[in-house]
Amino acid sequence: MDSLKAVQNGFLRKIPVYFKMGALLFLILILLIPINMIDSMIGERRYRQAEVANEISEIWGREQSFFGPVLIVPYREAVEIRHSDGSSSLQPREGRVFLMPESLEIGARIDPEIRYRGIFETIVYRGDVRFEGSFRRPDFDELGIGGAEILWDRAILAVSVSDLRGTQGGLRMEAGDYEGKFTPGTTSDVLGGGVGAAVGGALPRGLPDKTDLRFSFSLDIAGSERILFTPSAKETAVTLESSWRHPRFEGAWLPTDRTIGSQGFRARWSVSWYGRDLPQQWLEGSAAATRLDERIRDTRFGVSLITPVNFYLKSERSVKYAILFVLLVFATVFILEVAVPVRVHMIQYALVGFAMTMFYLLLLALSEVVGFASGFLVAALVSTAMIALYLGYSARRRVLGVQVTAVLAAIYGFLYVVLQLEDYALLVGAVGIVAALAAVMYATRNIDWYAMGHTAKGGKEESAEA
Repeated sequence: MDSLKAVQNGFLRKIPVYFKMGALLFLILILLIPINMIDSMIGERRYRQAEVANEISEIWGREQSFFGPVLIVPYREAVEIRHSDGSSSLQPREGRVFLMPESLEIGARIDPEIRYRGIFETIVYRGDVRFEGSFRRPDFDELGIGGAEILWDRAILAVSVSDLRGTQGGLRMEAGDYEGKFTPGTTSDVLGGGVGAAVGGALPRGLPDKTDLRFSFSLDIAGSERILFTPSAKETAVTLESSWRHPRFEGAWLPTDRTIGSQGFRARWSVSWYGRDLPQQWLEGSAAATRLDERIRDTRFGVSLITPVNFYLKSERSVKYAILFVLLVFATVFILEVAVPVRVHMIQYALVGFAMTMFYLLLLALSEVVGFASGFLVAALVSTAMIALYLGYSARRRVLGVQVTAVLAAIYGFLYVVLQLEDYALLVGAVGIVAALAAVMYATRNIDWYAMGHTAKGGKEESAEA
């Protein structure tokens, strides 16, 4: 009898409290369903944003990538052909040699703007790119065509440009004292799309040894989000300026010098041919040209015009904190339920939990229309008002609503700060979580958990249950 009574006084009397704590944990797991649905919706909206950006790019112009210029010089040589009867004869064969510049200076400026389709947006730009540099006569003996006839009068200066749709007007170039006009096409599968100009008029006697063929030309371009260059010369220097304040430098090389401020950015790259996996000269169809298109892609560098943390990414990051914040609010209400005392029904906990998840849905919907900061403020105010007024009224304790308001204000304020950070988001988030746990431990330091389930002698317990 004594042992049975001890069990009744010890464990059985705590069953209602333990059952409620278990039910709250189960409710939190149930809330994962709408949270995951909202997370999936954010992914769908991000995918739609990417689709819109792609559609605008198809019309305006895609990201721009440049390679060259490359001097393409045809040659003719006699090749010995052996016949089946053992005899041989000489047959003429033509080929082409591709020459990279000795030096190359690229100066570019891009002016960005935002283009919209409905509520979605993407970054596009117009720009001007100027190329200046020089070519030097190669050693044709090293290429194995020392005895070939070099057809300088058919030489072509080609530039690979990924998207020419933004080009305006006729493109002209200067090579020595000669002025030529670019026409569409590079005449090379390796270079792909772009423009080419006949420069034979600048080489009436070929290109003598130790003599440079200087060139210069400009391209008007239109593109989207990113611009890339390839180190095409022995010494390549690229200077890029823009009024965009949020560049992301990427590719095989980072700028040797860069300045980023409220007026935009300026960056300069200086690249030597020793650091690239590209030949300085090659013959068409030779081993040096193997997988050249892939190697060109691997050596590109440039900049992307980005929004540092767009609202889809911010919304996605905010959802990662959802369960933690629901747990904090439930813990706050539960502690108040024990300390005041006041009773809150499980249905009321469920409504509070769903009201918190609606914050993330409102945040996503409003951010697309009014921007992230305004959307966050409105969603936080609506969520806080719903929860605080509901709990304060249903529990008939105004102080409960005030306390929950303070907790929600701290939670949403902390979340907004974390979402604005990039480099220190993890650190601030970890500190905030530890601080929240410490606050819960401090608030519950005097609670006698063994006495939970009992009403204080002579006291009355208020109820918010239906």
